[in-house]
Amino acid sequence: MADEGLPRAPGVPVTEPSLCGYGVLLAALILGYAGVHVLLLLPALRGGLSDFGAFYYPAARAILAGRSPYVVAGLIYPPLLPFLILPVALLPATSARIVWFALSHLFAAVAGVRVWRGLRGGGEPLR
Repeated sequence: MADEGLPRAPGVPVTEPSLCGYGVLLAALILGYAGVHVLLLLPALRGGLSDFGAFYYPAARAILAGRSPYVVAGLIYPPLLPFLILPVALLPATSARIVWFALSHLFAAVAGVRVWRGLRGGGEPLR
């Protein structure tokens, strides 16, 4: 520590700064972000086009129908994601959008927690 030479009051323990306050702040920021994000994206969840609605979901539906994912006009991406979302493509379009939205935010939150733990030196190491 840089202040090792400073005098200390007798009987007062030396403590390390707590990360609890930062955790509460991080949780508040994540909840605020999620709330604003959900409110701004509700129109998109109801039927607005995104890459999911314009390319990936129709390509996955084409795969389920036994066709090439490239029958979807404008699909220029590798077909990995349409294959990965095949279980979601079994749902109707609106339900699939909501499930995909929830899963993508869940994965982003899990990634954020793992990065947070790795940066503060607690928990399991990042792999």
